Amino acid sequence: AESADLRVASPGEVIAIHPDLQVGHVVEAGTALVTIDPFLYAGAVREAEAALAEAKARLSEIDARIALEESALVRAEAQLELARTDLIRAQQDATVVRLTWQLAKAERALDDTVLVAPFRGIVRAENVAVGRQLQLSDLAVSLIRADARDVRFTLSDQRYGRLLTSGAVEGSKVNVIWRIGDEPLRYSATINRVAADIDRATGGV
Repeated sequence: AESADLRVASPGEVIAIHPDLQVGHVVEAGTALVTIDPFLYAGAVREAEAALAEAKARLSEIDARIALEESALVRAEAQLELARTDLIRAQQDATVVRLTWQLAKAERALDDTVLVAPFRGIVRAENVAVGRQLQLSDLAVSLIRADARDVRFTLSDQRYGRLLTSGAVEGSKVNVIWRIGDEPLRYSATINRVAADIDRATGGV
């Protein structure tokens, strides 16, 4: 009923794959399926942290200078210089805001080096291998939600009409028998919707 095609948000070289990442296996929600080499992304975080620390230090220096000049205001020229310093501080405030955003983006990119299963699902397809370079557009993993599967079937117009007349379509309990191998698989299910189109090939609903 629900599926997800997962792609990495931070491209790079695959360095680890979960052992259950094989077609047909079930993976739990939150499982780290694929890990991308975080080296460059961790470096970007450190670089952003250093730039932000430098900007904050510069801001503290400007604040100290303003405090010093405010305590020694004796002439109009000093007031003019103070106004100029205030402008510099405002620009530094903007720099701190910008670098804070850059750090947040770098930290998110680092987190995105791990591709996590969004729900408990069955692996439909996997397209990863240790050492492979994954790009943003590359499909890494395809999952089907394990606890929400659908079965679709067609009823003849006559049978559908009888069910419709009795008001027993949506909400009806059904037994699904999947004949595969020597032993059929049996499931209990509930009809929760009817398709909007008539199947012209079979003449049913």
